Order: sequence, then structure tokens, then C-alpha cells
Amino acid sequence: MKLSSPSAVATALLLVSSAMAAPLPDDIEASGFTLRPISPLMRRDDEVCSSISSVIESIGTSKGALVWASSTFTGYYSALAICKRLDPGSDNCDSMAKAIAGGISVVFASVNYNYKGDADAVQSRDVGTKGMVASVHAALVADGHTFGGVHDITQHVLGQYGPDDRKPLQVTRIAGLIHAASNHTGNYDVYDFGDGEGHVHIPMSAGLENTNSSGSARALEKRVNGAGFKISDTTRLGSLLNPGHKVDMANAIANHWASWATGTVRRQGHTYYNKDLIGFVETGHAANFYFRVSAGNGELD
Repeated sequence: MKLSSPSAVATALLLVSSAMAAPLPDDIEASGFTLRPISPLMRRDDEVCSSISSVIESIGTSKGALVWASSTFTGYYSALAICKRLDPGSDNCDSMAKAIAGGISVVFASVNYNYKGDADAVQSRDVGTKGMVASVHAALVADGHTFGGVHDITQHVLGQYGPDDRKPLQVTRIAGLIHAASNHTGNYDVYDFGDGEGHVHIPMSAGLENTNSSGSARALEKRVNGAGFKISDTTRLGSLLNPGHKVDMANAIANHWASWATGTVRRQGHTYYNKDLIGFVETGHAANFYFRVSAGNGELD
């Protein structure tokens, strides 16, 4: 099941809400959506979708949870297949989890960039006053990250979109971000579509190297050629976690993803290989952000 827009991350959570053992964050019910029950398993083309109810990390009043997953009949497009392409000789996703943890940390920074202090409303990111580059830079510094720089790549990216495509408002490249727990260094392309919706592309090449000194390197276009991963995010309210606890939460999500990515789902006599994983991070019952980690083997929209 393909989710075609960042907002579909939150929408998918609505669909599986009735299968959850615990309630979803309060802001879902306050957003005017109609919650409706579905089967825990949905079939779309060559994929199956399964609901999950799993809190994987609790720190104070903050929780990280996984709620939904998709698996593909074609193993070539699975998360594990992408991990093997990016880390030749590996039979798991442990190395790739370091890059995913960095991506989740970028989403945490995006929440800070997005958040303006109004606890009762979904916020638009502060593009107009500071600009995305300055805001993301400040958010990364506030979270204690070490990185080479933040660069505006909007105009280059917009040239790759068609006239009928939904276009991002701004796109930045975070160059040389070092994730504190793993020392993994990578580039992350942050797409802002407005109203808290975005993507974090993790452009990769074989050997898990995706950096260069200028920060302007490969895979700046809308569709990232070659194997890689994308984290779609719908951001809501700023997290109360301190920088160290944000790193812990990001690691917990990434490590659970790595374990999940090597698995399969058996349905109606067929084996499906795990591909996309959806979850959220919340404070109390108020969502900080929703996320979907997606694998791509050739193109990432």
C-alpha cells in the first residue's frame, strides 16, 4: 500500500486506530477526522498491510510507538534488499539503522523548527520569518548536533517537478550530520510541504557513504535515483525530551526498524517481505510527530 503524500502518514494511523490496544494521540480525534474500523490486514496490488500495537520506548511522559507496516510480494523492493544493496555482504539492516536514527533525529529537529508554542493547533513551519535554512540550523544546534552546514537546494529540486506535481515550499540539505550515538555521518535532504508535512530523504550509495565536502552532492532531485530510504513526517508539537533523550528515542526506533526489516509476513500461502513502517512519537497523548520509513530501489517520490 503506497501512501502518496506526507499527510497520509497520519491518515494511515486513523485507519488502524480501532486495532490498537492503546489510544492514538489526542490530536487525531480533535482534528475532525472520522475514525473507522478496518481489517488488520489490507491488500493492495502486490502488498499487504498489517496493524501493529507496540510501544517500543518510554522516556518520562514521552513514548515512541509503531502502529502499521506494509510488506511486498517482490523481495527486490523490500527494506532488507535495500540494506543489502547499500551494505554489500551484510544479511541485516544494522548498519543502515545508523542512518535511519540520524533521519529520525532530523525529524525531531523539524518539530522544533515547526513548533511556535501554540499547544492547541497544528503549526505551519516558520518559513516566512527566518527562512528554512536558518530555522533548521538553529533547531539542529539546539538539539546539540554536529554537522557541516545547512544549504538551500530548493531551486534545483523544483526543476525536477512536473506542472501537476505537488511541490515543496523549500528544501534544505543538511550536510555531514554526525549522529551522536553511532558516529554515522550522512547528508539529509529535508523537504517542507507546509502545515507540518515533510520528507527526509536519505540519499545513499554502496558502502553507506553519502557525504561530500560541499554538501551539494548526489541525489538532489525529487526522485532519488538508486537505492535509499525516505522518512515521511507529519509534525505536530515540540517534544519535551532533552537532546540526549531524543537521541535515545531515535536509536530505539531505528534499532526496532532494523530488526523488523529482516522479517516477513505469511499470508494465503505467500511470503511478503517487510517494506514500510509507520509510527509516532508523543508526549502524554499529544503527538509530536508521525513518521513512515520507506524503502526505495530505483526511485523515491
